[in-house]
Amino acid sequence: VIAQGKTKSSIVSDKGINVDIRVIVKDEFPSAINYFTGSKEHNIRLRQIAKEKGYKLNEYGLWKNENRIKLRDEKELYKYLGMKYIEPEMREDMGEIELAISEKLPELVGISDVKGVVHVHTNYSDGKNSIEENIRFAKEKGYEYIVISDHSKAAYYANGVDEERIRKQWKEIDELNRMVKGIKIYKGIECDIMQDGSPDIDVSVLKDMDVVIGAIHSNLGMSEEAATKRMLSAINTGMFDIIAHPTGRLLQRREGYKLDHEKFRQTVTERGIVIEINSQPERLDYDWREVIKGKREGCKFVISVDAHAVNQIDYLRYGVGIARKGWLERNDVINCMSVNEFDKLIRKFKERRNNGR
Repeated sequence: VIAQGKTKSSIVSDKGINVDIRVIVKDEFPSAINYFTGSKEHNIRLRQIAKEKGYKLNEYGLWKNENRIKLRDEKELYKYLGMKYIEPEMREDMGEIELAISEKLPELVGISDVKGVVHVHTNYSDGKNSIEENIRFAKEKGYEYIVISDHSKAAYYANGVDEERIRKQWKEIDELNRMVKGIKIYKGIECDIMQDGSPDIDVSVLKDMDVVIGAIHSNLGMSEEAATKRMLSAINTGMFDIIAHPTGRLLQRREGYKLDHEKFRQTVTERGIVIEINSQPERLDYDWREVIKGKREGCKFVISVDAHAVNQIDYLRYGVGIARKGWLERNDVINCMSVNEFDKLIRKFKERRNNGR
């Protein structure tokens, strides 16, 4: 305990995180939760709008002529201000208030909308669990399909698979698809994007894959120009369906490489490539600010787990949080598709890879 008072205490958790605990009286709660959720920019705009309508708004309530208006919840607060309720993730004063006033807010994606698990590592590379253990876990969680995507051979430090081991894995997946009902297993790979943008796995093998996830894992200190050239070259090979963790960042450890995001998003949209939102807590990459821009520009996304153990499939909720903060709706996210819809998308992926464009 750092500090303690009648209505507020400050503590440090056993993991070193500072936490403020506040006790709020019932009548103050709707405005207090709104205020402390923020952001600061969103709060300022709400106070301005309240003032224009003859109210005063602060963390203690919404006031009219020195009388506090009794609010049931946050939704009623927004109603008094002449707008639809704004989900907490969107509150950044980045256009959400205007959309709320005009009643054009997006219907944000939720975790129950996600039908398939994408980007799963097994003990073929650096995952802890077998293919079967992963698919049975995913099936128990109610998912319709799963994309197995072990590291490719360039990721030698992660026991990356070569062409021979890939074919061995395919045989196991075929057998499991026959044996395990109620979930479909797709053959995928997290394929390294080399310095010149080429894949590190033979094209003849990639053409038979269901899903090819491209990722940069080397030379992360390159310039923005070099990174952009490498990324665009990779996209233009026609061999990649999804671009994983597009900046390579590791939160609180590594910033990631610079990228011309506008060129990147324009190219993936033109080529029908999907941008990953990586649910790993240390990644959460693509950044939510870029996701908002991508949605406006017509990009498609996948909320992937990048799981290296079965329990990490549950990391999906973190990626969904980033997707919601990026204003994404169900139709923006490919693994919100049913298994039948996803099958059709896989056929398009394969067609592009086999045509080379």
